[in-house]
Amino acid sequence: MSEDTLKDTPSQSSDNTAEAQVPPVESPPPVENKDDILDKKVVYKSSMQNFYTVSTIVTLLAILLVRSGIKMMSGRGGIIEPDVIILGTLPILLAIISLIVVVVSYYRFRGRTITLTPVYLIYDDGRNKPVNMAWKDFQTATETKQTKSAFDYTIISDGKVSFLIERFFFPQYDKLCADIKTVRRLAKKQGIFL
Repeated sequence: MSEDTLKDTPSQSSDNTAEAQVPPVESPPPVENKDDILDKKVVYKSSMQNFYTVSTIVTLLAILLVRSGIKMMSGRGGIIEPDVIILGTLPILLAIISLIVVVVSYYRFRGRTITLTPVYLIYDDGRNKPVNMAWKDFQTATETKQTKSAFDYTIISDGKVSFLIERFFFPQYDKLCADIKTVRRLAKKQGIFL
């Protein structure tokens, strides 16, 4: 073979290096700039999942209480003494009260949303009574000692209106509390206190 032919044909070693190339490493997703949070509206919705679990347990206990109260009153034959009626009625009343608490709690806590905007924190209690709390009026976000339990809560207030944010009902509780602090700090820093 001539030198020209050798130059035109690719060598075996160059093919092997082409196959052995390492694929490019994927870059991590871009980190969101904290200032970008002021350019959009962030909505947090409450979830009733924990409530459904607890209310199912309470309903089962209420059924057991009613059953035990009826057994107390009916297991005495034909004559029922007044003290047996009182003792049999107590578990039934306790069951009725616990079911009323479940129903009232459901209507009080369902469908709540918290919306963070550059100017306002908007709290909608699910009964079409939204509260627009301007960041300039925002006074406190008092958190309880964070125990990471389902019963942690934060009190939000502007001096006139206050409400609770509970971990039990807001699955993104930690992120919500952090975003409230961040948006307020950035709004104050950028002078969005209209």
